[in-house]
Amino acid sequence: MIKLYISLVLLFFGVNVFSQIKGTIIDKQTGKPIAYANIWIKGTKSGTSSNKNGVFIFEKTAVGDTLKISSIGYKELDVIVKKDNQIFLDPIAITLDKVTLQSPKYKRVKKIATYKGKQSIPNYYSNGHYSIARYFKYKKNYKENPYIKKIKTITWNSNRDKVCFKMYLLKADSEGNPTNILLHAPKVFYTKRGIREIKWNLKDAHIRFPKEGFFVAIDRINIKEHLHSNEFQKNVIMPSIGIESESNMPNTWLKFSGDWIHPKELSIHIGSNKNIAINIELTD
Repeated sequence: MIKLYISLVLLFFGVNVFSQIKGTIIDKQTGKPIAYANIWIKGTKSGTSSNKNGVFIFEKTAVGDTLKISSIGYKELDVIVKKDNQIFLDPIAITLDKVTLQSPKYKRVKKIATYKGKQSIPNYYSNGHYSIARYFKYKKNYKENPYIKKIKTITWNSNRDKVCFKMYLLKADSEGNPTNILLHAPKVFYTKRGIREIKWNLKDAHIRFPKEGFFVAIDRINIKEHLHSNEFQKNVIMPSIGIESESNMPNTWLKFSGDWIHPKELSIHIGSNKNIAINIELTD
């Protein structure tokens, strides 16, 4: 009888501590849901994303845990988990650092190439809920072609249906660290099944290459529709992001639980310190 009582208590305790937590991320000013926000259990790698309706679900989270909520264009927020959560984020003014004195001429193009083509990509960053960003340093010879015309990257989607991810450009500080200054507002891209080259045309944005350098950042969106499982792996977040084939100086950063992780520590968290494959076209 005592053993049965203990078993029932443990069962009751387990159900209440580790249970499914639901919530909605909402714009505090407009009352509209915020799609594809990042949600982490603070201080851990355990995370999820809100879906297109701002709704998120954590399968194994304890009431009383602290969540870190993050979305570009909003103040980061820490909240204590309840059974049902309505979380309101304060929007902040997005500083688009793209002041130009004249419009581009588009007569010349300079390429910054880290891969030759989609078939040249040997590996991909796949599992794990994180943001990933590659730093590009300013060089003097960019002066003749100072405008960012196009960004390209390679994705691999194993799902039958399209999946999406978010890409944006962040200005670097004087030491090459990520800042919260956007060079361009985030854009959501959709990618079909298979290996695809994603192209972001920035011709009309008139963005100058900052002398401090900048980051091409990607948010992988951790929702049910994006998960892929096979006999070798379970619940891999799609799409996977291509890794360059050559071993150049590591300059790819990782972000989870609200903090950017330096390239020197990248391999500790995801098993490699190679850079994500990003090609850039500059113009005059």
